[in-house]
Amino acid sequence: ETLMTNSVPVIVQLPSLDASQVARSVTALRAVVAEAAAHQVEAVLIPHAEAPGFDPTVLAGLVSAEASAVPLLVEARTGRNAPYNLARRIQTLARVTGGRAGVYVRDTGVDPLTVAGRPATAAKTHVLDEYVRVLRLLWDSFPESALLGDRDAGLFADAAQIAPPRHQGEIYGVAGALNVPIAPEQRPVVLVDAGSVDGDAPVDALIDQGG
Repeated sequence: ETLMTNSVPVIVQLPSLDASQVARSVTALRAVVAEAAAHQVEAVLIPHAEAPGFDPTVLAGLVSAEASAVPLLVEARTGRNAPYNLARRIQTLARVTGGRAGVYVRDTGVDPLTVAGRPATAAKTHVLDEYVRVLRLLWDSFPESALLGDRDAGLFADAAQIAPPRHQGEIYGVAGALNVPIAPEQRPVVLVDAGSVDGDAPVDALIDQGG
């Protein structure tokens, strides 16, 4: 797989691991990521794991502990992740890595959590455009500047700066803001398969499966 941008960067894809392999392999994976960084690789992609699999966002956090100089991309599938849950995990990863994080989203239909709340969405087969829009709204919902942490005044955050998505779309309904603040320069990037979104979708880059 290659990343389509104005340059010709290289992405290294780590092997998919199930839960039983993780404890034995994290050290080796950290070494791979460190080697990628040493060779100026553009990013490391941590693939989706089939059940019973280890969540790639957790694995990315473990791998980043000693090798966060290279950006980490996490593969996520819409049919497995409600957008709010994914946005929160990826934003946490972006904070941990100082903004060197992103998500490669693949369209696999509507997730069970969304279907449970909006049964009519179960038949939807093309969800990526709206899914990416919701991710973007959520990542803009809690700027780090809003974080106060004022114990004396009993104020956690400046509510005036919080921007809840209040999104009610054809597929997804997301009202509240994330509870993970982030600085503008640390916002995650979004990647999708080439040709899978419309021309107005807020995507940072495309993955060319034929590359």
